This record gives sequence, structure tokens and C-alpha cells, in this order.
Amino acid sequence: MYGVKGTSTFVNTVARQSVISKQLTVAHAPKSSAYLTSLQPRNVSAGKLSYTTGRAYTQNYQSQHQQQQDQVDPSQKYPLGSFKSSNRRWPLSKLPKPPQARFNHAVSLSEASIPRIESHKDIDARIIEAARASNPKAVVEEFVAGRRSGAAFSAQTYEAVMEAYETLCKDNGSVTSMLKAYDHMLENGITPTSHMYARLIRSLCERESEVNRNVQILRRKMARSGENIPTLGELQGENNLEKAVAFFDKAVQEKLTEDFDVSVYNKLLRGLSIRGNTQDGLYIYEQLEQARNAKPNAMTFAMLMNMFGKAGDMEAVDECFKEYKQVRRVLPHHDASFVYNAFVYAQIDAGYHTRALEFLENDMANDKVAVTIGPYNKLIRTWCQEDKLDTVTNLVERLKTDANLPKPNASTYGILLSAYSRTNELNKAAEAYKTMVQYGLTKEQAGYIVNYMNACVAGEKPDVAFAVAKEICDHGLEVDAATCRAIVLGYNNLGQPQRAVDAYTTLLTTKAKGKYIKSTSAMMDVGSDLVEKVGDLRLALSVLRVMWNYSAPPTYDNTQTLFKLYSQTRQHSESWAEFTKDLPPDAYKLLYDAAFKSLDSVSGFRDRVFLLLEDMRSLGQQPTASLYVRILTRFKKNRDNESVERWTREFDGDAFVGEQTASLGEATNKITADSEIQSGKIIDAAIKRDFQESVRILQTMVQNGSIPSPGAIRDTITEATKHGDLQVAKEIYDLAIEPLTRLEKNIRRRALNSVYNTMLIAYARKNDLEMTNEFYEKIRQLNMAPEADAYASLLSVRAKVATDVSEDALAIYEEAKQHKVRPTLYFYNMVISQLSKCRKIEHVLRLFEEMKDAGITPNSITYGSVISACVRCSSEKRANRYFQDMIAEPNYQPRIGAYNTMMQFYLQKHQNREKALSYYQLSKDYNLKPSGHTYKLLIEAYANIPPYDMVAAHKLLTEMKRHDVQPGPSHYATLIHSYGSLHRDVTSAIAVYNEMKKAGIEADDTVYQAVLGTYIENNDMKSAEELYNEMLQRRPSSAYIENLLIQGYGSKGDLKKAEEIFGRMTDNKKHGGTVREPSTYEAMVKVYVENKQLDKANQIIAMMRSRDFPVKVVDGVATLVTGTTN
Repeated sequence: MYGVKGTSTFVNTVARQSVISKQLTVAHAPKSSAYLTSLQPRNVSAGKLSYTTGRAYTQNYQSQHQQQQDQVDPSQKYPLGSFKSSNRRWPLSKLPKPPQARFNHAVSLSEASIPRIESHKDIDARIIEAARASNPKAVVEEFVAGRRSGAAFSAQTYEAVMEAYETLCKDNGSVTSMLKAYDHMLENGITPTSHMYARLIRSLCERESEVNRNVQILRRKMARSGENIPTLGELQGENNLEKAVAFFDKAVQEKLTEDFDVSVYNKLLRGLSIRGNTQDGLYIYEQLEQARNAKPNAMTFAMLMNMFGKAGDMEAVDECFKEYKQVRRVLPHHDASFVYNAFVYAQIDAGYHTRALEFLENDMANDKVAVTIGPYNKLIRTWCQEDKLDTVTNLVERLKTDANLPKPNASTYGILLSAYSRTNELNKAAEAYKTMVQYGLTKEQAGYIVNYMNACVAGEKPDVAFAVAKEICDHGLEVDAATCRAIVLGYNNLGQPQRAVDAYTTLLTTKAKGKYIKSTSAMMDVGSDLVEKVGDLRLALSVLRVMWNYSAPPTYDNTQTLFKLYSQTRQHSESWAEFTKDLPPDAYKLLYDAAFKSLDSVSGFRDRVFLLLEDMRSLGQQPTASLYVRILTRFKKNRDNESVERWTREFDGDAFVGEQTASLGEATNKITADSEIQSGKIIDAAIKRDFQESVRILQTMVQNGSIPSPGAIRDTITEATKHGDLQVAKEIYDLAIEPLTRLEKNIRRRALNSVYNTMLIAYARKNDLEMTNEFYEKIRQLNMAPEADAYASLLSVRAKVATDVSEDALAIYEEAKQHKVRPTLYFYNMVISQLSKCRKIEHVLRLFEEMKDAGITPNSITYGSVISACVRCSSEKRANRYFQDMIAEPNYQPRIGAYNTMMQFYLQKHQNREKALSYYQLSKDYNLKPSGHTYKLLIEAYANIPPYDMVAAHKLLTEMKRHDVQPGPSHYATLIHSYGSLHRDVTSAIAVYNEMKKAGIEADDTVYQAVLGTYIENNDMKSAEELYNEMLQRRPSSAYIENLLIQGYGSKGDLKKAEEIFGRMTDNKKHGGTVREPSTYEAMVKVYVENKQLDKANQIIAMMRSRDFPVKVVDGVATLVTGTTN
């Protein structure tokens, strides 16, 4: 190194402490993402860290039967705004594919024997053009669009894409998309370059640094709040450093490190130094020693010393520093204090504190190296953590008085402030805080100050904490919600509820000056908690009034507490007199709002409303027109005609207060009393299903310049949607949207959000994905998030076209959670249902428990989805457990779906007719009416499980008619399949088919599959072809019918016809024709494998990988090939 012989001595000396063990895998370097996951593990155990860079191979593939149930047409997968489907993990972290060295032939998509998927040259050109224009966002957008269309790109294009991702990673942190692009490149046979490996390693290391910072912040937050933070585990599970080391390994093996400058090595060493991972660190350093285009620099030595210090290896630290001093003069220009400080830090980390101090005050001065306060602060922090506060005090005093030593700074006093706060020495903490403030307040001191404020609250000094909170806000810093909660409840716990409310109001108002406060902000949760604990009606209403300014409604618990306080106050004359004295005019509006949120029964809502009206009038107050209309509408929705008449009578001839009426034809930006009345009529007509009258009234209002009530528009659209009339919903929306945009800013924003949510749901109900996404985007453009039911509706329509529904379900769930959307039963049911279909049982059970913890009671639909997840994963014990939990629920309302699920499980998974029929009997015990699917399962029970009883199976067609359930194609298909494929009784199978036609029932896909399967299973391809041609005259084919023909021709060795069928299918529905499903690729691969044409089988797998199918599904199909070559 730089001509100094001592370098090798250093490596050999350090190796004594931590021997390099490099098991660098097989010698070949296949161009496949499988290689990354087939690396032999290099078990690392150094200091505090142990990890392995390899993975064990455990893959299974899904059957065609399950694909029919779970897969949907992936060709119509649309982008979802800012949703990032980031849960599909990349090759290093997913369960690995089998190493390609195990194949009997070299599988490389770049080989001539396997044709590349045709490159889209126009997309390639646009990507290169965007790269030349330094527009990384455009590069990525073009790449993602091309990848979805199945394009394969050039090596130059992938270089541009990886460079773009590296640039964008610096802004948003996440490297997931970059790794997916890398995986896509491998699947299309492009060999990574040295430049590309360098980009990946740099990006992963930078992400590792960001994760480390965020983890420290979250840990401190968790320590203060005592609450679990789910994102902490997610961040720690990213394993960015492990991935970076694995890429480095791969680059070394492929001899592609020529473009690695010293920063690549140093970034790796920095990440490893934090963990004290000397084994991998020495490996990286050894490669740097051998590199032709990079040499160690000062940063290298600093990182090595940090690494050995973390590992407690002081001898290695000394050797490293000694080596640095020998080569210091020939290293590139650098600040020597940086390396000297690293030596001090390493000594402190290794536990040599006194020696570190001596080095600071003697050696550094002797070597004429500038001494800064940084290493002193590290030493002070370490001694504070060890409760050596006397030693710290003496050192700080010397720093203040000794002219030869650096002076304490804000961080010094911040460390002292935190230490004194931890030991509850509040007087000393106050002095430290006072001194620290003199240096100015910055974000770096925020953590210390938070500790101080929490210590003050714990020491029953909320006044001090409140004063500090206001002071730091004046300096532009933010007080987190957890600390605000501590201060506010600190006052309340000391019996000072008024001070608590005042503090909450002040803190919330102060925070609102610096940032936009959403209705889902954590500060709203603080307010809700205060409402529960304040114990005074007037004060509780004061808190709700503040929350209402930010559109935050009361929680259900808040409403119960509020009316409990109202009842108690009303029963005591003194309390009532105090409450009603100078009563704010909006007090009853807040009480009525709480009544709407209280989930009362019809009679409970009625009693509460009329009691409030009676009390209002006794105090000389009158409801507004908008309140009158809202309550009248609720009565009408409740079909409470008696209350409708009574409420109307109460207001005969009365004028409404506080609202003005606009002149005829004069446009206004407010909702007037007359507008509220007319809006009520719009809803009234909609409830009566007279939508044309609703449209007529709205048209008149718009022509007169009036603005309709947003709630009325929302409810009218909802009524139209409920009755399937999207055209009316659209007409109401088109008429109302312009007047609503005239409302004042904050009111307009809330109004548009409400209407957009309703339209999103309306289009989702009609499976119009394009318009559903459009309204999703409109909501996001308002800087708001959809409501829970809108998110659920969005997922319902996306699930019909998604390739991997679980990714979308988790992405939507995470986004809703991120924006603190209040979940609903429908939201949880939709997410759990979609995850259940994808066998994501752990996610299903986690969300199931989460919804119960949130106070949302699961219903029969929820339990049905949970049970379905269990049976899909063959977890019989859990399925039975949740079934028993379901029927034991106090408010259990039985539905046939869960019983069908258990019947199907025992019939199709266990071939246990007795057990299946026991669940059928249980459904009868609950007086449940069998569904069409129930009868299909009963037919299966007798027709498909020995001892067969075809007479009983056939009689069920008659039996079901007696219970008003008409036989359908699926029932006949079950019988046809049983006769033709299980019993090989073609005559009876065709007789059933003819019986169905005679009954006037049109054959569907399942019937044609059953009959075609009968012919193919019985080696009658001629009859199969005739039926297929007959079918095409009546209906289009499907992937599963095409699959049968592919398999049939393949079994006869007629590869040409099998290939013709596969070739005329398409990967994109927009191109017309039948779209290939994963099972189609599987069928074609099986044909090639059975006919000993493995090269062609691998070609099909390569095509499949380009389709963006779930990795696990593709890998399952790939095992059909590997199973023949092992």
C-alpha cells in the first residue's frame, strides 16, 4: 500500500483476532438472480453481530386448481397512485430459487438456444433520451411501463435505469424498486457490470445508514412513549448491509470490481464498523488491498478502527492506528483529526476510557493535531450512561476553565440535560437547559429536551415542561404528540383540568402554525384521551370544539363519555346552572354531532335528539337549518316515520337562526338556510328512489346560484349507488361539483373529499378501475387520504385485475395506516379476504387480532375469511378453532359461507365425507338455507369420495329444487367430471351433459372443462376437438380450457398442436384473444418436460418471469424442470 511494506503485516496481525473465513461459493458465475441466493453462507460472528449471507431453499408451487380460484387476469394491472407494492421481496431476501448449476445444461437467457423476448426499441430509445436529459424520474416511469408490457431492454438501458434509481434512492431512501430492476435485468439475460454493482452497493449502504438513523430515533421515541412501533421491526428487517456484502461477494467472484473506487469499500466498512463485524470487514479490506484502481485512504483507517473498537479488539485498533501513522504522509490530502478522533472513539467503544482521555490531552497535542469537543462529548455521554456524573462534572468544569481545551457546546449540555433528567435531578437539569439554550436550539438538541420535559412531568412539574415546549416551538422546533400528551395529562392528573385543556389548545394551535394538522393527526388522539379523562362537560366540549376545527370527529368512546357527563350534569341543578351560564352557541351543535357518532339504536337516537331539542329550547336556543335537515334525513334513513312527522311538526312556522338566504340567482360561497332545506328535499327524494326529482331540485338550486349541502350530495350519490344507478350518481356529481368549488377553502376541501370518496365507491361497485383510480388521485391531490370504506372499495376493484393481490392489499393497508385512516369493519373484511385468497395466513391472523384490539367486532364474513385462510394453508387445527370461536360469539349471525368452506376443506383436502357432512348437519341445526355451492359440495361428497354413491349424488339435483335452489352448470359439471374423469364412464358423463342441455341450462366454462377433460382423460382428442369447435360458436374460450388442450396434445406427443394453442394466446388482454394464466405456462412446461425438451421448458419459464407474476408462483413452475435434473 503506497509502497509501504507494513501493510501486509497489519492484515496478518489483525487476522489473529478474527480469522478471515471466505467460503466464496461455486467457481462458475451464472447470469441469474438465483446465484445471489445460492451463495454458500459465510457465518459471521464478531462482537455483537451474527448473520448469514446465504439462504435455504424451500419452494413449493401452486396447483392449477388454486390458480383458478386465486389468480386473476394480470394484463390489466394499473398503477395505483402513490401505492408502492413493496412487499414482494427481491432475490436476496426471498426464498431462493435452486442454483442453476444443478441443471443438466447451462441455463442462460442470453444463449442463442433460448430466444430473448423481443425488445421494445421505442421504449429503449425513450429511456436513453430521458437519461441524457438527466431526468431520472422519466427513466424509471418508462422502464416500469415497459416492464409491465413484457419488454426486454438492452444492457445500455439497464445501466441508465440503475443510475436513475441510484439518484432517486438518495431522495426517497427505498432501494426496493432498484433491486426489482436488477432482478428483471437478470431474468432477461443481461450481465451486470462493475458500474452496476458499485451503484447497488453504494445505494444499499446509504440506505443502511438512513435506516440506522431512523432506528435510533424510533427507539428513543418508543422508550419515551412505552408503545410498540411496528415500523421499527420492518426497518431492521431490510437487511441492506447483508445484501450489499452479498453483491460485493458476487462482484469479486465475477471479477467485476474494476469500477469500485475507494468510496465503495469505505461505505461497506462503515456499515460493518457500526456492528463490529470484523470478519466481513477484513474481507472487504483485503479486496481493497488487492484492487488495482483503488487504494485505502484516511477514511478507510477510521472505519477499520471504529469496527475493531466496536468488537472490543484494542490490539487491532492499535495496529491499525500505528499503520495509519506510518502511511499518513503519502495518503491523499485529509484532515488528520478525523482519524485521530476515530482512534479515540475506538478506545471508548472498547472500554479504555482513561486511556482515551490521556490520548486526547497529550498525544494529539504532541502530534499537533487539532482537538475538538466531539470526542470529549462521546466520552461524557459514555460516562453519563455509566452514571459517573461526578467524573463528568469535573471534566466539564475543566473544559470550561482550561484555555488549552475545547469549550463545551450545545451537545455537551444536551448530554448533561438528558443525564440529569434520567436521574431526576431536575434543578441541575434546569441549569443545563438554561446554558444549552444560550447556544441556540436546533434539531440536534430536540431529543435531550424531550427527555427533560418528560422528566418534569414525571416530577409533577408540568408548568416547567409546558414553558419549555412553548420556548422550543418559538425556535421553530416541534414537540411530538407523545410529549404533548404527557404535559396535558400531567396537568389533569394533578387535578388541574382547566390547565390541561388550555395547554392542549395552546400546543395544538402552535403546532398548526408550522404544519398542516390532519383530522387523523396524533394530536387528535391526545384530545380524545383528554375528553375521556377531564371529567367536566363544559371542558370536554371545549376540547371537542378545538378538535372540530381540524375536522376531527369524536370517537365512539368520546360520545359515550360526553352523554354520561351530560346526564350527570343535567341531574344536578348547580352543575346544570354552571354549565348553561354563558353557554357557547355551538355547544348543542357539538352534542348533536356526538349523537350522530354514538351508534345508538333507532329509538336511542330518537330519544337523545328530542331530549337535546327540549333542553335547547328551554335555554332559548334554536337548531340551524343544516342541523334540522341532517336530523330529518337520519330519521328518514332509519325509516322512523313517527319521528319524521314529530320533527317536522316541531318546526312548523319556525325560523332558523344564524344563517342567511341568498337573493334569487345570486351566486354565493356559503351554504344558506334555504340551501339546507332544498338539500334536504334532494335526499328525501333519493330515499324514496325518485332520483329524477333529486336531479330536478339540484338543477334548480344550481341555476339560482345556490350551493347544495355536501352531505346531501354524498348521501344522494350513496343512495343511487345502492340501487345500482351509476348514471344518476354521475349526473348528481356533475351538477354539484362546480358549486362546491365555490365554498371557502377549508370547507371546500372537506366537501370535495367527501364527494370524491363517494364517487370512488360508486365506480368501484361497477368495477370501473380507471374511474376509481381517477377519484383516488383527486383525493390525493387534495393532500388527503380516502376513507376506510373507499380504500376497501379500491382494493375490491383492483383485486379483479391484479397479478399479486396480496401486494395491493398490504400496500393499501399500509397507506391507510400511514395516513391514520380510521378503519372500519368493511375495510378489515376486504383486506383480510384478499390476503386469505393469497394464503397470507400470518398477515390474516395479525390483522384479525388487530381489529379486535381496535374495538371492531368481527362478523361472520370476517370469520369466514380467517377460516378460509386456515384451510387454504391446510391448518386444520386453526380452522376448527376459529370456527368454534365464531359460533361462540354472543351476537353471532350464522352465514352459510363458513360451513361451505369447512365442507370443501374436508372433501377436497382430506377426502373425508363424514366430517364434511357433519358441518352440513351443523348448518341445518342453525336453520341455514343451503346455497347452490352447498349442493355442489354435497354432490362431490357422494360422487368423488369412495365408497361412491352416484345415485345419491344424482338425486341431489332434484332435492335442491325442493328447497328453491335451481341446479346450475357447476352441479352438472361436478357430476360430469366424476363420471368421466374419476370413473372413466364416458357414456354416463355425456348423458348428464345432454340432460343439462335438455333442462335448458347453458353450459359455462366449468361444464366445458368437465366434458373436455372427460374426452382427453379417455384418449378421445377427436371428440374433444369437435366439442371445442362447437363451444367457440357459442362462447369464447378460457385459459383453463386451452390448458386442457395443451395437456391433451402433449400427452400424445403432438407438440406442434400444443405449441399452436400456446402461441395464439396472449399476455395482454388489450391485444385480444385468451390471456395466458400461470397455469398455462405450467401446462406448457409440463408438456416439454414430459417430452424431454428442457431447453424449451426453460424458454417458457423465462417468458413467465417477464409477466410480473408472484415470484413464488414462477419458482414453483421452475421446479418442474429442476426436479428432472437433480
